[in-house]
Amino acid sequence: MERCSRMSAWSPAGIKRSMRIYAARPTDRRARLWSNEFLKAVGPLAYGQVLNVSAWEDSDKDGGKYRDYFPNAVAYRRSNLGGRRGHSHDTDYVIDLEEPLPAELHRKFDLVLNHSTLEHAYHHLIAIRNLCDLSRDAVLVVVPFAQPEHGQEYGDYWRFTPQALRRMFSDNGFTVIHEGESPYAYSAVYLAALAVRDPNLWKDRFPHACRLDKGGQHIGIGGPGYRAYAAIRRIAREAVRAQDRKSFLPASAWEEAAGQRNTD
Repeated sequence: MERCSRMSAWSPAGIKRSMRIYAARPTDRRARLWSNEFLKAVGPLAYGQVLNVSAWEDSDKDGGKYRDYFPNAVAYRRSNLGGRRGHSHDTDYVIDLEEPLPAELHRKFDLVLNHSTLEHAYHHLIAIRNLCDLSRDAVLVVVPFAQPEHGQEYGDYWRFTPQALRRMFSDNGFTVIHEGESPYAYSAVYLAALAVRDPNLWKDRFPHACRLDKGGQHIGIGGPGYRAYAAIRRIAREAVRAQDRKSFLPASAWEEAAGQRNTD
């Protein structure tokens, strides 16, 4: 992930560049890349059969496939549901998370993965129950904690906290043993959680598991680029008031913003 030096970020050209990045880059891009790293750390711990629920084309949106995150799985399967995002030609199962599961799929898989789907399930408690019923060992989920509304054509209903995930899994006989959140202050925030039926089976397999204290404490304050982003917002507001979108502000204003780099 690219990082600007403090000097270049605070120059007028650097601030203009940052404005273009924040305007053009999807706000969930950084969160997605973070979630990929979380899954890469957990994936090799999964053995047996893995099912990626609502996998679409199995793309991690960074040029890779989620299948490659699970090198020790003896089998890797995907499920999808019809609709705009449809099921691809080689989908293994068609599963509607808001409907009863076929009996033959109950506890069929060792680990069930679900990435950024639960917010689109209006009956999310049924969906989480089905994810748990699919698994005989572990469920790995990524959900939004804070994210712009999206996917209205197929529904966007919920955002989740760490406490909500723990409670929903607990209600279905699972314990969250490892969780994390994307750390970027000016981006969507994803949560990821690994929940298991028997934590004792995972103590030796995953000794470095950790839990969040409180979710979202970094949003808007104290995060990477906070001062730069505050300056960008101030300059943009003044530019709009001045109705001068070509030059934004006189050179003196740019110099004032650039001078603040010494206090960052």
